[in-house]
Amino acid sequence: MIEGQLIIDVKRSSSDTTVTITSSRPLHASQLLVGKSPEQALKIVPLLFNICGTAQSYNAFRVLNNKKNYKNSAQQILVLTETLKEHLLRIFLDAPQLLNIKASDVNLSFVAQLVKQMQASILGGQPIFDFENNATIQQAETQALIDEIETFLEKHIFGMPINQWQQISTYHTLIEWSKKQQSIATKAINTIINNDWSSQAAISLQPLPALSVKELEIELDNDNAKHFIAQPRWQQKTYETTPLTRQRNNRLIKDLKEKHGNGLLTRWLARLVEISLLPLQIRTLLANKSATTESSQIAQIEAARGRLIHRAVVVNNKVKTYQIVAPTEWNFHPNGIVVESLRNIKTKTNSEYQKIAHCVINAIDPCVGYELRVS
Repeated sequence: MIEGQLIIDVKRSSSDTTVTITSSRPLHASQLLVGKSPEQALKIVPLLFNICGTAQSYNAFRVLNNKKNYKNSAQQILVLTETLKEHLLRIFLDAPQLLNIKASDVNLSFVAQLVKQMQASILGGQPIFDFENNATIQQAETQALIDEIETFLEKHIFGMPINQWQQISTYHTLIEWSKKQQSIATKAINTIINNDWSSQAAISLQPLPALSVKELEIELDNDNAKHFIAQPRWQQKTYETTPLTRQRNNRLIKDLKEKHGNGLLTRWLARLVEISLLPLQIRTLLANKSATTESSQIAQIEAARGRLIHRAVVVNNKVKTYQIVAPTEWNFHPNGIVVESLRNIKTKTNSEYQKIAHCVINAIDPCVGYELRVS
């Protein structure tokens, strides 16, 4: 596994806050796939990329597959399950440390094994990312696991049926819910509100737009491709790709934005909104089990952290080019949303600044390794 991290340096004064980000992330680790056959490369990808490994494998499966059309419902279900798993682990594991609240006594083994359980349910444990796999999705087993997931969420996150929680559409009703429930999610929300951090780090939202395959091919096939991968911009602008950009049109998120901007509370709730929607999205894919996708040199998928882009060029059954643009590089661009968000934290002490900054970074990209230095 190849790892790296981000160094975030913050210099504060009475009049200004300066934020600088430097990266040691292995942005071109995908070069290890060059010269390999598509089958070999597909097996190597999950060994190289542990973070969002299922989404990485799914995109690799798509760009390395030489079939014109292929079924992909099972793979998409697994990606959504990984997103759910990552969101839940961040809530249960990170929120207590970030917000100084009591950790939940929930047994997290169910959450930690969600992807493996789903793989076992969908195809009886057979490899899902396999070019020759034509196994039929096991409907009953997968439905049963989705039922179990919903029961877990209703008991340990929402404290009520999911469809009932989704009716919460205003800040006022959110407060009513958070005061009645004693889940790790409500404790986190109440702490943010009680500390008066709801509007901290608010910025204008710049969602990453749809990127056409043709335009991406041009960007990734020119002499500036390495710089684009390291510090991506689109049409001379920096963009955000996060749960908040995906859920920005949700009624509750819109109401929170009206009251607190795209600040810490709004970002925190975007993750909860997404969690509430994932079981139904998985059910929808399960019902559409015969869905097919056309093969392409470029694949894009919304992973837990944001949009993940893969490009592969295969010549004579060997990988000639393999490129990956990760969501972290959009969000942690030197002029991107993390820099802008951290500049907009307003507090008197460096100690409180650090607490808020860690919460903001976690809400934007909970999986990235980083060191925060504030002076």
